[in-house]
Amino acid sequence: MKLFSIRPLSGFERLPKTYAADRPNSISVNNFSKPSKYSLKETRQCFTRYYERLQKYSKTYGFIFYQTFGKYLFIIYICFMRPPKVLEEDVLESLTKVFREKGYEGASLSDLAEATNLKKASLYHRFPKGKQAMAEAVLQNVNKWVQENIFSVLQNEILTPEERLKNALSQISVLYSAGEETCIFRALSMRVGLELFEEQINSGMQLWIINFKDIGIELNFEEDEALDLALQTLIEIQGALVVSRTMRDKNIFSQILQKIETRYLHRFL
Repeated sequence: MKLFSIRPLSGFERLPKTYAADRPNSISVNNFSKPSKYSLKETRQCFTRYYERLQKYSKTYGFIFYQTFGKYLFIIYICFMRPPKVLEEDVLESLTKVFREKGYEGASLSDLAEATNLKKASLYHRFPKGKQAMAEAVLQNVNKWVQENIFSVLQNEILTPEERLKNALSQISVLYSAGEETCIFRALSMRVGLELFEEQINSGMQLWIINFKDIGIELNFEEDEALDLALQTLIEIQGALVVSRTMRDKNIFSQILQKIETRYLHRFL
């Protein structure tokens, strides 16, 4: 991480007064009414002092604006600030974990705030519509991952259909942590969750069926047979996740993935 971003200013140009106000994450701002003059030795001491201060704050950025005249350096403006403590992808990952473990109804705002290391007010600032918006964001994020890492693999015509199927099944294992994670569709499809997210969940499942149907056709299955196989694949994956977690046995999930591969690639065995 680069701690200091340093650039010279022309003359003694001052920064706008809104510079610090526009950054709510500022932890301190030292705005000198007059430029501070340091010798080279004093400059090194100054930088060392502020560097040590930065080390006390993880992921803290510092900005020092200066103007040099001969062997002297004039510190014009110093600003220390933290970037947002929690990155967007970290928030979504934490929200996903809570919804997977507790479902939509069981996940309280306190649970979600604690998991993301954010206050409830901060969560509402990011998701003005509350828990429903958080769940929708999680669904969208998971669907995006599936599209990029599973469906795109199945559609990659550079590889053979056999290679694409094997790679996609491997990524499915990654998605569900080899059977340890609950499917987000299942977690959000209980009672109230199903009423709120039925359209998104149904759309997501249809994409699974379509993509596995298409790979089945490329593996020389008839269209109706490929459709039945795709539906069976989805059902087996979902069922295996439930059984694997309930029995605390990841081998069950891996065995089902192997069974799916065999059904597609070795149907006459």
